[in-house]
Amino acid sequence: MIAPTSFFADYGCHVRILEEARVLQKLGHRVTIVTYYKGR
Repeated sequence: MIAPTSFFADYGCHVRILEEARVLQKLGHRVTIVTYYKGR
């Protein structure tokens, strides 16, 4: 999953990205989130 943002911050699109990754993992996918270097 490519997220063109500095992941993770506690707001909006970052929460959506996290939840989408969790759902994909539950469906059996291996998820790697690729982002900018800043964030948590």
